[in-house]
Order: sequence, then C-alpha cells, then structure tokens
Amino acid sequence: MNKIARLLFLILLHLATYSAFGQGDTISISKIDSCKISKSGQFYFASNFQQLVNFHNDNNFNLDITTRASLARNKSTRSYRSKQETNIELSFTKYIDSIIDVRDDEIELKGNWEFQFINVVNSININIKTQMTNSYEYTFLKDEFIKVLSKQPLLPIIFNIGTGFNFAFRKGNLVNFSPVDLKTTFLSDKISSFYPQHKNISSNFSYMTEIGSSITVSINKSWAKDLFNWRNSSRIFIKGLTKEDATLYTKNRIMYELFKSINISFENQMVYDPLYNYKLQVKNEIVLGVCFKK
Repeated sequence: MNKIARLLFLILLHLATYSAFGQGDTISISKIDSCKISKSGQFYFASNFQQLVNFHNDNNFNLDITTRASLARNKSTRSYRSKQETNIELSFTKYIDSIIDVRDDEIELKGNWEFQFINVVNSININIKTQMTNSYEYTFLKDEFIKVLSKQPLLPIIFNIGTGFNFAFRKGNLVNFSPVDLKTTFLSDKISSFYPQHKNISSNFSYMTEIGSSITVSINKSWAKDLFNWRNSSRIFIKGLTKEDATLYTKNRIMYELFKSINISFENQMVYDPLYNYKLQVKNEIVLGVCFKK
C-alpha cells in the first residue's frame, strides 16, 4: 500500500508539472471558443540570509542555499475558471563543523475550480502537501529529549478538499473560503506516533481524517514590466476553538530584478502547527539569487 500511494502521488505530480512546464511569467494567452489559458513557470537558485524565531525550534541566524520551482496554469471560460499550481522548494544549511542539514523541504500541489450552479458561484479547492527527504523533530520522552523521525520522502501526504466560494482577482489571483474542508493525512508506521488519532489501513500504513474550515490565498502580482513581483501563498485550517485545532501557513515574497536574471527578494514566512510547536514560528529572509523565467 505504501508503494502504491507513492506511485499515485508521483503520477499526480508528473501530470501537474507537465501541464504547466515550459511557459513564462510573462503570460501568454490563447483564445479557443471564448476560452483563455495562461501558464507561467519559474526556477530560482539562491543564497538566503535568515532570521529564525521558533522556526523548527531554532532562534538564530543562518546562511542557506535554496532551490525553488513554481509552475502555474490558469483557465477561464464562460462557465468556469480554474487555477493549478505546483511549488517545490529544497534548502540546505551548512554549519561551521561541516554538517549539512535540510532546512526547508516542500512539494505542494494546489487546484481551484470555480463554477456557477443555480445562480450561485461555487468553488472546489484541493491542496496536496508533502516533502522529498527525511525530517526529524525533538520530543520529550522518558524524562529526556530524543530525536525522532517525523517525516519521510512523500510521507506524510496531507490532502485537503474543500467546497465554498472565491474572491477572485485578475490573472488568477484569488482568496478561497471553504466552510467545509476535509483534511486527510496518510502516513507510515514509522511516523504515526506524531498522530495519536490515526487509524490503520495495514500494518505499515495508516491515515487520519479531520473536518473543518479553511481559507486559502494565492496571489502573484507584478509591476513595472515584471521588475517588481509580489507572491503570497497562505492557508488557514480550523476545526475547533482550541489552540490544537488550528494550523497556519503563510509566505510573502517581494522580488526585485537587479539585472537580467539576478534577483534580490525579501521574504517572510509564518507557521503555526500544534503538532510540532505551540509557538508561532517566524522566518525572515534576504535572498540573492538567479531566477529563470520562460
């Protein structure tokens, strides 16, 4: 079952990447029977100077090497609009003692479909999130802190599907409100201890289901012929009124093109996930790198 889940996820990732690859941030639009399709893609290789506050239990300054790839596709017709995104990020921190640590590791697939039904505009919002490498957390067990495996390649996979409505902007920018959001987490037996409410599918594979409400934000705005770019990716999931019933993830990136492909950006990321930390985690970054667009 574990291998089947990984294979299905790789197929989904391949389809999302194939549909969006090869087009640029300078959006090209084709019209077929009143249908507008726009695609954009970006690859970014950079060095980051970071300030961390409670981020993965760190409070310090780091210098990281990061690679990022983002692909997006927007489609609109007379009857519906849709947006699909693929975001991949992997960064490493090298310490003085030559130890190299994975800092950020993320694969995220997002899809939003807006359609009209009985004179009411509705939306379906899908979010799939996982990672590529192992990740470890420190937990208090038997009167001492121990380092335990918390994430594996492609596990856990967090799958959200919600229904609600959009507040849409031009060029596919939107804020989605989903009063009903079904969140399902698939995981292996090696990391199930972090999810006490999990249910077993087999001896080495399990899942956990939660029902709540969510707000998802996806904004990509540019000015001065793409000289300045602002990107916002945010998500809030709430299933109750306690501090254990909410998760928050938000990232803002303001990028300025210095010369051709050389870019500098200022970034802020905030995370609240009670599964790992009851404190708000904050990361501020100054990033200098090379950005490839097509």
